[in-house]
Amino acid sequence: MHKNIGQGQELLQTLQLMSKSCEIPPEQPEPREECPAAQPNWVPLFVGHGVVAWSGKLMQVQNPKAICDCDTSSKLYYADILEVHPNYLKQVETYNKLTYTLNNKQGCPQMCIRTTDGKFWEATESDPVVVLIATYCEGSICYNYAGLESGTLKHDANEFKPTTTNNNQNNMGESSAYLKVDAISCQGCAMIAEEATEQCYAIS
Repeated sequence: MHKNIGQGQELLQTLQLMSKSCEIPPEQPEPREECPAAQPNWVPLFVGHGVVAWSGKLMQVQNPKAICDCDTSSKLYYADILEVHPNYLKQVETYNKLTYTLNNKQGCPQMCIRTTDGKFWEATESDPVVVLIATYCEGSICYNYAGLESGTLKHDANEFKPTTTNNNQNNMGESSAYLKVDAISCQGCAMIAEEATEQCYAIS
């Protein structure tokens, strides 16, 4: 009797092993392709999910050259405006070569702008804050430059106003007073925190 029970247990174990060997392993997700490196005269701009390009009036903005997917944003590559001279922001707007426009009263309620030095600038709540952004290169030195049409941006006790730089007169450039922007959000600064924009992938 005990011998039969032992044989039965051995048979059961054998069947279980055979069953496991026939199981189909779960499919492993394919590794995602890293975001490609920027081409010469392309400048990356991290755009938080839900950002709407709208200054309060209808205007044309540039299409990005490439787009990558990040955690809470997209990484968009924009090209240098090249042929626009002089290159102050209002002139760029006239040529329909702006990269982005933002308005905290129309489509961008929790405006936050991250500059290349890691600072976060937020729109004041009371004023309509209208931001114009354009991509410009001096030789191989390229940035997304931002100026204000109205309102105030604040970082701690520092303020950035339309009078900080004159959009109708001051040319963009590395030594100009324009903000050098690398990320924008309409849902607060957490959307474009450095850790949220560290890993981006190509869109297949």
